Amino acid sequence: MSTTEGPNHDKERTVTVAALRPGPWFAEVRSLVLSSLPQAEDVVIAGADHSLATAHPAEIAAALVPFLRRHPVKGQAPRTRR
Repeated sequence: MSTTEGPNHDKERTVTVAALRPGPWFAEVRSLVLSSLPQAEDVVIAGADHSLATAHPAEIAAALVPFLRRHPVKGQAPRTRR
């Protein structure tokens, strides 16, 4: 997820969320993504595998909410907690 757009990805605020046990192919892709986006904040969910998004939604939200509070998406009004 990136909070800005455009070709200058080195200036974008980016977060990656990955599983701790993803398998070798996913680990290789993650490594390539992180090397391409050195400014990225990297979050690893312990105990997660390929089903990260469906099996660990609360952990993903716990990683994304603070990131989005620190780096609001342009054009989006800040939300307050319900």
